Amino acid sequence: MTIDKVPLEWLYGDAVCVDISHFAPKSWISAADLEEAVKKSGVQIKRGDIVLLYTAHWNRHRGTPSYSTDNPGLTKEACEWLADQ
Repeated sequence: MTIDKVPLEWLYGDAVCVDISHFAPKSWISAADLEEAVKKSGVQIKRGDIVLLYTAHWNRHRGTPSYSTDNPGLTKEACEWLADQ
């Protein structure tokens, strides 16, 4: 699907923020990590919600060369877990 075919409704809506700022730079975040972070954040992800992941990366690395290289990432399984929510 190309961007011109994406329904506008997919680009806005209710959102929840999950704090994953405790993960180190360059770390991989697993599905189990995300599930635990959601519980600790006290949010409930409903079908169709936009999930914002707060990494604190900008706070730690803005203005440095590591800003574009040291961000944490999600494993394939974590992405699949999010998509299933």
